[in-house]
Amino acid sequence: MNRLMLLITFISPVVLPQVTRATLLYPNDFPASSGFASVPGSYTVNTDTLLMSGPMGFAASGVLNSGIAVFSFTDFFLGVGADISTLGSRPAAILSRGDMTVAGNGIRALAGGGLGGEPRQMGAGPGGGFPGFNFFGGAGGGGGFGGMGGRGQFESSTFDFPGDGGPAYGDLNLALQGGSGGGGGKDNTGFESAGGAGGGGLELAANGEILIAGAGVNADGLQGAPRNSNHTGGGGGSGGGLILHAPSIMNTTLIAARGGRGGDGVFQNGGGGGGGRILIQTLPGGFVDFGVTSVGGGTSPSDFFGTGSPGQPGVLTIQIPEPSSIVGFASLIGWSWLGMRAKRGGARKAFATLSDLSAGCEECACRNCRGVKCLCRHRGWTE
Repeated sequence: MNRLMLLITFISPVVLPQVTRATLLYPNDFPASSGFASVPGSYTVNTDTLLMSGPMGFAASGVLNSGIAVFSFTDFFLGVGADISTLGSRPAAILSRGDMTVAGNGIRALAGGGLGGEPRQMGAGPGGGFPGFNFFGGAGGGGGFGGMGGRGQFESSTFDFPGDGGPAYGDLNLALQGGSGGGGGKDNTGFESAGGAGGGGLELAANGEILIAGAGVNADGLQGAPRNSNHTGGGGGSGGGLILHAPSIMNTTLIAARGGRGGDGVFQNGGGGGGGRILIQTLPGGFVDFGVTSVGGGTSPSDFFGTGSPGQPGVLTIQIPEPSSIVGFASLIGWSWLGMRAKRGGARKAFATLSDLSAGCEECACRNCRGVKCLCRHRGWTE
């Protein structure tokens, strides 16, 4: 039985820079464009040209940092009727010096994912799925990333040789990466199928709160192509890589990096893509999940002759600092706590200070409230 792998990591301020500074990007480290407030329509982030474009002539420039296309704003609000797609060969990062709201039709992360293999070709990326082979053909294997890709369907009566799924790889603490493509199918008739592309790599960071609503954030792998005429399907692409970090993160809908479904074949179905990787870093009680956060593996179609193998689940990592290390943690990651206003129910509250954070509070043990809002409670809030 497949099980979701959940890692809870407690970080000390000594270890943190060695583990995460290689990949995590912070809003205060980059020049910010003015606040982003969407209008209805589709926006595109091109990580090769470092340009974000959209309706009504909207344009914003990004910068390249360690192979990541970074777009920074003073505030960020994606609202009703708007969506963002990231495209290109590099992963993307969207940063906000204030709050970040992702609502409307959400963000689709494709940039930085490996392409699906052409027929008889391996999928692109470190975990690319293997192609089917032999004169009689074979279905493609799914791409791997957080989890291994699934093997294409084996159907003995046609002497087919399906492709194996791609291996798991990577660590979002060390590098922001996208997923890998599924392997292409092979068929002796020439009617062959390509594998699905892997999901992209995307980092979202804010100095305030990140709110995920609407259609959410999606770095799912793509489905392997179905057969053109008969026999083989391509392997599904693996899920991509998502990093979210802020003092407070609330998911009300979807945060996903799931493997793509294998392509549908007459005799041989493609293997499912492996699940991707999601890294969430926040303060104690800072991650509230009312929606779905998923790194599930992709499935393989089923028919009279059987089915391919599903992709394995990916890796979801939630990193939380130890309560005694919050001051050092906040300082290292660049969040500005002095003078930060805690809010609850829209009311203005007392200022939280570094001494408040280091003092802690017995009420915080329940971890049901959120980050600094919990830790400053013992100082007394003003409604």
